Amino acid sequence: MSKYVDLCLCIWFEKGVEALKQIRLQLEAETGTNARNQLLLQLIDISKIVGSIHINAPNEVQPLLLILRSLCVDRDQTIRSQTFRVLRYLATDAPTIRAMLSLNIDLLVSRSLERDSKYLWERMHALKFIRRMMAVDPSTISRSIVQSLVSIADFPKDDFRRVCLDAVRELVVVQPGLVASCSGLKTIVDSILSPTCQDIAGSLTLTLIFLLDQDRTRRYMRPSADILTLLSVFTDTSSPDGPEKEVSFFEKIL
Repeated sequence: MSKYVDLCLCIWFEKGVEALKQIRLQLEAETGTNARNQLLLQLIDISKIVGSIHINAPNEVQPLLLILRSLCVDRDQTIRSQTFRVLRYLATDAPTIRAMLSLNIDLLVSRSLERDSKYLWERMHALKFIRRMMAVDPSTISRSIVQSLVSIADFPKDDFRRVCLDAVRELVVVQPGLVASCSGLKTIVDSILSPTCQDIAGSLTLTLIFLLDQDRTRRYMRPSADILTLLSVFTDTSSPDGPEKEVSFFEKIL
């Protein structure tokens, strides 16, 4: 019985790899938006069957990613959003993600993430793809992606500020040097002192305490900038005493 099941799974898997190739060929020839959208939806289902294309379909890695890269800059927002969904499902291991990075797909992800708020679905799927990269192997996160996350986390009016700030907080634990070089620590410090982020200031502060507690990460904290800014709420003597100063003080520490 088990041999029969294994045989069925093998045939099913081989059909999945062949279907992957056929859809790639159809994507190369198809130009219609609706048709491409349907093909991308089928590709998502097939990628769940095939699993790691780097291991199970190595000959399809480069050709398929080249097609998907061109779709990342398609004129239609729906196509771009679906393409990021496909990339997310294909990003099952570090070698596949590195193949994507070799084609500079990370730059296209950053481009979509930084779009205006009206491109909600595209931005959301771009961010989900970044979260998948972080879950699979945080070391694959590129500098361009971190810069995009930090820039959005710095912008108070952006709807994605909180989720990008949370991503920066997670990344600084595993990639402190990269995040620090992109001014990510300054963003965390400023967010701790921001009245609009007081509900997450505790978790951000614990992250900085963790960095200060480790020898390998302590050196990324700048005493004259980051730490001094945090302590300024207790040591600020330049402002005159009065009700406004007391209100500002308690807003920062509460």
